[in-house]
Amino acid sequence: MDFHTGKIQKYFVWLIIAAAIFFRLNHYLDNLSFWADEAWLAIDLQRRTFSDIVLNRNISSYYAVPPAGFLLILKLFVLFFGNHEFSYRLLALICSIASLSLFWRMLKKNSSGTTAIIAIAIFAFCDQVIFQSAQLKQYSSDILITIIIWTLAFSSLSKPLRIHQIIFICLLGWICILVSHPAILAMTGIAVAQIFFKKERKALLKQQLVIFISWALFFLFAYFYYYQMNFSNPRMISCQNHYFLSLSELSKSIIMIREMFINPGGLQWQIAFPVFSFGVWHLAKTNKNLFFPLILPVIIAFFAAFLNKYPFGGRFLLFLVPALFIFIGEGFSFLLKKKALLLPGSVFLFLLLLPHVSQSFHHIFKPRYIAETRPLLEFLKEEQKSDDVIYLNNEAQYAYHYYIRALKFKQKIPLTGIFNDVTSRENAGENFLYLYHCDRGFDSKMFVSGKLLPGRIKPANHNLASLENKGRAWVLLAQADPEAEKHIVHTFKNEGALITNERWPGAVLYLFEFCDEKPNYKK
Repeated sequence: MDFHTGKIQKYFVWLIIAAAIFFRLNHYLDNLSFWADEAWLAIDLQRRTFSDIVLNRNISSYYAVPPAGFLLILKLFVLFFGNHEFSYRLLALICSIASLSLFWRMLKKNSSGTTAIIAIAIFAFCDQVIFQSAQLKQYSSDILITIIIWTLAFSSLSKPLRIHQIIFICLLGWICILVSHPAILAMTGIAVAQIFFKKERKALLKQQLVIFISWALFFLFAYFYYYQMNFSNPRMISCQNHYFLSLSELSKSIIMIREMFINPGGLQWQIAFPVFSFGVWHLAKTNKNLFFPLILPVIIAFFAAFLNKYPFGGRFLLFLVPALFIFIGEGFSFLLKKKALLLPGSVFLFLLLLPHVSQSFHHIFKPRYIAETRPLLEFLKEEQKSDDVIYLNNEAQYAYHYYIRALKFKQKIPLTGIFNDVTSRENAGENFLYLYHCDRGFDSKMFVSGKLLPGRIKPANHNLASLENKGRAWVLLAQADPEAEKHIVHTFKNEGALITNERWPGAVLYLFEFCDEKPNYKK
């Protein structure tokens, strides 16, 4: 079975793309609250100036720094459109919608009709891709940049160029490196494919070397000037246990390859992996010009994980999902051409697409909530009193700091304590409460400046009492573990009376009142 160019194919594809744009716009217009990572980046963008970003100054010592070019574009968007969620997430939406159109154009010119339609359909309805289209994250731009690089490889780099065209492609490559961390992985794959696997490489080798060398030199500058610090960052180091690979754990490598289809692909790997394998084999046999630029970035990213230079898993591999979907589309195209495999192939294709399509329609009516702290802080703003204090858990702290400015609180509520599930943290203030998890369950320890005070290990209620907190205390928890929330609430109830609580998806706000006499509370 093969779809030929014509009105039916054209209308069907644009129907798919129109539906995909609708789902992305719907997610964007849900205007969900910033969750922890988004709120941190919004605060960081407010804190840093354009010159800070360009000169790599005033950077975070805890979170991994997004690409400098990505930050500069975001800063411009906020400058022009204002300090609110729509402005911060607009870049991701634009990149996601642009990726749909550019990906289809690339498919139409370089693959068969069946492969193209299946690949664009999976890409259009992929839940993780739609989710990232309205996130204050760089992963939608990673996808767009990768598709731009592949488009260059399949068009401009395969023909003689004039000097001004070479200069333009060099500059475009530099911009890609500044905007997207994994851009260099796609570029390296393109360079290897063009130099070693193209039949006409000798005639074009000189111009290609100029372009590839300029990209490599600029990447070295960007790496040492902007990005090297991420590899000593606590958050990046924490990825080692999850997404970095080791020769001593080869079984983990196989698991990570399988997991790539589940996250970020969002596919049933039992179907996706065999079909992907057919697609890799068939494309290598029939279309090497398409095969090598697509497969080499996957291989390079895999080996980069062994060098602890790029995490192989989860959202970090979103830039590769167009390649995965092309190979899967090619695999189905091969199967559907065989009469004996037409029926099972069609069934497997239906089963592969159904969860994505059903999820997309499901989220029209049920937004992709993470932690809805904004309505809770709007409630707090209306109900706060002058002597109130507030306690947060770690996942709520950045949203709190962002929204007390964005919502224009008349009076900033003193932040008295932060609960966390780790045993240490830098730059913690005195009297901050930290919650850690041990074999016995949840307990508390006192930390000052991120260090455990010897001899000061006390239950949480003693720490609260040491603050001599009379009056009212708010407790805001986001994405809290149910057992942690239960422990915190029980501790506060032992010290004061629960006045009210408000709950939204992924977040809860409690109000307690403390008095001189301990309330008579029964568990």
